[in-house]
Amino acid sequence: MCKKFVLMFIVLGLVSLGNATTLDDFESSGLQGWYAGSNATVTLGNNPLTGSQCMVVTPTATDFSWAAVRDWPAFDPTVGEITLEVSWVAAEWVGLNWLNQELLAMNSDGASGWVQDQAEDPMNPSWPGSWDPSWGDHTRTLTYDFTSYDLTGNSWGPQLQLAINIDPGYTLTGGSYYIDNVQLTPEPATIALLGLGGLALLRRKR
Repeated sequence: MCKKFVLMFIVLGLVSLGNATTLDDFESSGLQGWYAGSNATVTLGNNPLTGSQCMVVTPTATDFSWAAVRDWPAFDPTVGEITLEVSWVAAEWVGLNWLNQELLAMNSDGASGWVQDQAEDPMNPSWPGSWDPSWGDHTRTLTYDFTSYDLTGNSWGPQLQLAINIDPGYTLTGGSYYIDNVQLTPEPATIALLGLGGLALLRRKR
């Protein structure tokens, strides 16, 4: 019976490798703790490209802003990467030269304090998180990796801040970012330890 339990422990550890946990899908609980930061409004709405309910971030000024903020009192981000989907509609940004959603920042009372990570963006690796209307209506997934930072010791829980940056020469006409499916993907090394721990237990039983 004990052997079966240990084998199940190994399988769970290894099979869960790379599985993502949805933090915010904006379907069941509204904005789920997101609110406006600086120079933007944050509302709940529908993504015009996918039809799903999402967070709508509408900038009220150009240039750089920490536009959307999320408090996670019980969330420990040290175990992996945060991914999110972002969509843009070309008709909302006519005449725009560029915009960018490159950075996600996270605070902590630990050794690192405030840290920020540049998006990993396979669709535009030379300028991660950047888009302009020449792409057309567009959705992509951005990844922010916080596994290398010390975010422990936070007394009240981490806060995420999502940055947007818009060509300062552009005149805003009400264009928005559509954010959906914010997920945490466990760090492979962390999850693999579950399986390795199970293997060690199995060897000791022998």
